Amino acid sequence: FSLIRGAPNFAFVAPSQATLNQIKKFAPLSAWRTEVISNPNTFLVKPRSWREGDKPRLLYVGRLDSSKGVDMMLQAAQIAFAHAPFEFDILGSGTLNNSLRKTYANSGWIRFHGNVDQETIADFMSRATALLVPSLWLETVPVVAVHALFAGLPVLGSHIGGIPEHVQDGKTGRLLPPNDLNACSAEIIRIVTNPQQIAAWSAACPPVAERFDTRIALDAYEALIKELVAQA
Repeated sequence: FSLIRGAPNFAFVAPSQATLNQIKKFAPLSAWRTEVISNPNTFLVKPRSWREGDKPRLLYVGRLDSSKGVDMMLQAAQIAFAHAPFEFDILGSGTLNNSLRKTYANSGWIRFHGNVDQETIADFMSRATALLVPSLWLETVPVVAVHALFAGLPVLGSHIGGIPEHVQDGKTGRLLPPNDLNACSAEIIRIVTNPQQIAAWSAACPPVAERFDTRIALDAYEALIKELVAQA
């Protein structure tokens, strides 16, 4: 940092404020400009086929690992299923794969699909009621949640890391306390019994996702660079 200290035309850019906050714990960024610019990204998205009268289908896409909160999520789902029926598709694999498959082997409403390609993910997203992102660690940018927004799929996610910067509570989904079994199960019951709410959230997702468009991100970088060059 001594090489750039006092430089007027220098800035730190991160894809989320949560990332900048973590960096500030180890480096004094107050002397420089900081900016949040979303990572440019494109996703394979298929037309949304979910309808209000469909049987609820929850979706999880990601690693089956304790840091992702998957075990708590499935415990909450099991509690919720006793009150309202639904199906739950799990896409991905990881350290908990074998144990979770064994635990829920007799649960006909949970299906483990393992690792799948992007086209398959797009298929599941088009038919799902909601995506769950129950992470326990500080997600910098929850890519799968952003993918869901582009697909018009509401997100039920943890209020941690960069997730709250991407999922708008009460508009494109719901934010919950991390690792809160009761809150998670209660919200699952609410969303699978309230298709009108899902429809409203779904309609709000694509406009929110526009800020993650590649062109918008590139324009933001271009504007920042021009401003920094002008200060040189």
